[in-house]
Amino acid sequence: MSAKAASMLGVLACAAGLALPSSARARPGAPVATVEPARAEIGLLYSGVDLAVSTQREPGVDLAVLVTGPASDLTLREQARRWGLFWAPAGEVRFEGVPSLYLLRTTTAVEDLAPAHVLEDLGIGYPALGAALGGETRDDLLQELIVLKESEGLFSVTVASDDGRGESTTGDSPFRTVLHIPARAPASTYSVWLFAFRDGELVTRSEHTLEVEEAGFVAFVSSLAETHGLAYGVFAVVVAVGAGLLVGLLFGSTRKRT
Repeated sequence: MSAKAASMLGVLACAAGLALPSSARARPGAPVATVEPARAEIGLLYSGVDLAVSTQREPGVDLAVLVTGPASDLTLREQARRWGLFWAPAGEVRFEGVPSLYLLRTTTAVEDLAPAHVLEDLGIGYPALGAALGGETRDDLLQELIVLKESEGLFSVTVASDDGRGESTTGDSPFRTVLHIPARAPASTYSVWLFAFRDGELVTRSEHTLEVEEAGFVAFVSSLAETHGLAYGVFAVVVAVGAGLLVGLLFGSTRKRT
């Protein structure tokens, strides 16, 4: 991977923008965003978290909400058709710096927010994501990666519903959108960015964070696995045997009744 592509990975990981002039980072009087919740706990019944982002939208301004997770390398197996009869492994494809979460919600089509080079610098949109992963990445492989992540609920690029896109000619209008972070997303610190554009230029941006932490029994098991491997193995066996006995008792009692 080239040095340019590597630097772009760092830009994407923090939703970019750090190289922007200070006037683009914050503007006096810019709308204040509210992000709720700021913290979520992963427990036994955890099914993900709905992240609500609210702000005031000025007339003529388009918004983009981007939620990203820490980046890591990912290796996928590539399949190829052999002799036109069946599919077989054809090697591995390695992606560097793939964000663990990439959720983008906009008030208009991504390409209408700003010129392509501006969106690429900010890490907004799948083309920008592909550029950050390296220009040598084949388009078909990038598309397969996106499809895979979308099926897991970890990637999405969507336009906000009409309820969040009300226009006003006399003043600001409220904007609120909700993005679902699936249970599959790991415990981590996620960056939540709000970008505002007018006439293809970045007006302002703000950054927030969401802390997703393991709690209770889940945190205990995770800590046990990391610090006491042998004890975790014994515990896992005991749980598996106990679950098997419980299922046997339940099914056994059912058979007796019938």
